[in-house]
Order: sequence, then C-alpha cells, then structure tokens
Amino acid sequence: MSGLRIALTGASGLAGRAVSAALLRAGHHVRALRHRAPLPGGLEASVGALGDAASHQRLVADRDVLVHLAAIQSGTHEELRRINFDATVALAEAARAAGLARCVFISSSSVYAPGSFRDATETHRVGPELPYAISKLAAEQALRERLGGALTVLRPVSLVHSGPCAFFDGLRALVELELPDVDGSRTPIDLLHVDDLASAVCAAASGAGSGGMFHLAGASPPEFRELAEWTAQPRGIALRWRACPPAAPAEFPHWLYEAAAVPRTLSIAAARAALGFDPRADLRAALGAALRAGPS
Repeated sequence: MSGLRIALTGASGLAGRAVSAALLRAGHHVRALRHRAPLPGGLEASVGALGDAASHQRLVADRDVLVHLAAIQSGTHEELRRINFDATVALAEAARAAGLARCVFISSSSVYAPGSFRDATETHRVGPELPYAISKLAAEQALRERLGGALTVLRPVSLVHSGPCAFFDGLRALVELELPDVDGSRTPIDLLHVDDLASAVCAAASGAGSGGMFHLAGASPPEFRELAEWTAQPRGIALRWRACPPAAPAEFPHWLYEAAAVPRTLSIAAARAALGFDPRADLRAALGAALRAGPS
C-alpha cells in the first residue's frame, strides 16, 4: 500500500528525520507536528504542542495513520508522565475519534525488568525501574486498552546514527575511563541504526504486522570490548582494563559494570517475519562516521 496520509510526531528528532525521509520516499503524504524545532523538508507542518488537544485534532484530521515518535527521556516524574503518557493517550484518543485506521507507537526496549537475558522475545517479563521506561510501558498499556488491534507497538533498542548522536558521544567519554574486564567483557550490546528503524516504521505504517508488538535491533550486536576498541583506536587512545570478579565491584559505576558484564539482547525474529525487517546498517562504519564528525 502506498500514498497513505500519515500524521507524525517527533519528526525533528534523530529518529524522526530518518523516519520522515523514509515515509516520503515510500510515496506517503506526511503531516508532522511542529513545536519549536524546524521540520525536515517535504513535510506538511501542523504547528502546535504535544500536550494541546486542539493540536492533536489538527494533526490527525483527514489522516489514515498516526506514527507517534515524540517523547522526552529526562525530566521529573511529572514531566515524563505529562508528555510520554498523558499527551500520548490524548493524541491516540484524538486519532481514534478521527477514524484513523491504525497507530504505530514507538516505545522502548527499556520496559523490561532488570537482569540478564539473551534473545528475549516480546513476551519477556516487563518491570522497568527508570521513570522514562515506566512512562513508556504505561503508555503502551493505555493505548492497547483504547485502540486494540489498531495499535502496533515497536520496541527499539538504543539508537545510533552515521554521525553525531548521544550513544556515540557516550562512547567517546567511556574510553577515557578505566574499564571493567569481566571474563573478557565480550557482552553483546544491542544497537539499532535509525535507518533500520525507519524501514520498520514504514512497514508498520503500511499495515504490516498490524496489531502486533515487535523488537527492533541490529542484526548482529557488537560486543562491549569491540565498541571500546572501535572508538579508541582511531583516536590513538590506549584502553585501560581492570580484571573484575563476576560480582560488581564498588569502584565501578553500576551502569558501566552492567554494560561490560550483563547481556540484555532481544530477538528480532517476530519483526523479521511480520514486518519484513532486515537490518543492514554497518554499525562500525556508523561509529567511524560519528567519530569523524565530532560530538553532537
């Protein structure tokens, strides 16, 4: 199916720019909510705010599909709930009232409970602890109650880009630190290039996998040690490793030890089968481009 009339939020962000470009290439007409940041070219702008009911109605009027990318990742509990939950639910209700055929909601892989897992399916136990993830899971559940089979949920892992982005900025800082070596620190790290995310969103917007929930991740997760080496070598940085026991030592931040020692990878088999998802981005090449471009 082509030529859909799509309502899009989050178009000015890292993921939104890739998604909007992919939707336009597929021949869809895209109306995007514009708040402060300028929109990419080729989009119809619907000026408004995510928390405003009138803005919702203007955005979804005469549309076929809603693609909801917009969210905030930091802030108080109240701020996260207001944008990621309250505004999301209100927008979905406006879409339902306007008769849209479906909603594609971009959630997060952070909704799962703490702990180690490999190739987890979409039925893995949820139980987030961080406020952002809590707000995303609550929104998923509320939208499912309201939209039923008209809702498709995508749960991407950490997003990267062939240029400056938050994850690669973090790697730049990480390789300056002493790093934990836990049995070689060969822990796989799930990453997803925004171009691969965009291809999945296009498929879901067109009706593939309608009503389902799908993980999105790269085809082959790089290891923690690999990511450190890929980042350090072009910059001439000698990595400093310290052998560590399987239990987290006090001298390392908890997040750093977990990245080096606790695998949390997701299966993308369902997305491959239902969406035709076929992630092809070269993550090492993307990191190289980011390093050459400099920090964001």
